Amino acid sequence: MAGWITTVKEEGDVPRPLAVTGRPEPGGAADVVAGVFLDLRTRDRQRREGSLIKRRELNEAPDLLLCRAFVLEHLRSVNKGEAATFSEHFIRRWLIRRNALMQKQANKAANRRRSVHLTKVQPN
Repeated sequence: MAGWITTVKEEGDVPRPLAVTGRPEPGGAADVVAGVFLDLRTRDRQRREGSLIKRRELNEAPDLLLCRAFVLEHLRSVNKGEAATFSEHFIRRWLIRRNALMQKQANKAANRRRSVHLTKVQPN
């Protein structure tokens, strides 16, 4: 079976399975990255509102383009049988940088001035 297996380990706990996929690349990796992003948001909400919040109570699905961008930047070079480990801090900083870049691009597009060139043609 080709695919991805993702586990999460919190300090002092044993690793727990987070996501498994058998989908081919790059969709399978994007699926598990979406699970990681959802897990981070769930844990953030649990810290703020209490530990009874469940994953299924979060309505927003992670942005698949964002998940694919993470895959292209950080998982493309991982070969079969190899593993990659990312800290929660690393993922959060990557998300902050990525959101800032997307905001900058959106602002640049909004501020772009368009011009129209008109030419008056003389009749024959």
